Amino acid sequence: MHADLKDTVALVTGASGGIGQATAVELAGCGADLAVHYHRNAEGAAETVRRVEALGRRAQAFQADVSEAAASRKLVAEVLGAFGRVDLLDYTPDRFSFVISRDTVSTVSPR
Repeated sequence: MHADLKDTVALVTGASGGIGQATAVELAGCGADLAVHYHRNAEGAAETVRRVEALGRRAQAFQADVSEAAASRKLVAEVLGAFGRVDLLDYTPDRFSFVISRDTVSTVSPR
């Protein structure tokens, strides 16, 4: 990825490992600050935060079970409270990774 995402705030779900973690680190490499979502793997989320911060970007981990509507709403509220906005959402359900921005929705990669 070679996009210029300087001063962009990205929320990446499932960012405690695998595709989500790789996506978060790649976005940080392009200049984005990261809201790092995790469900159960707090240690993996902390590692993602460390990797993003090592690239000179801001990162914070947020725990939520996004299969529950109330928890998802709370996650978004917490991210907005910490970062003030979300410019890009990477949502990685079981089979595909979707990147959603103000202008596009793209299927990134099948698992």
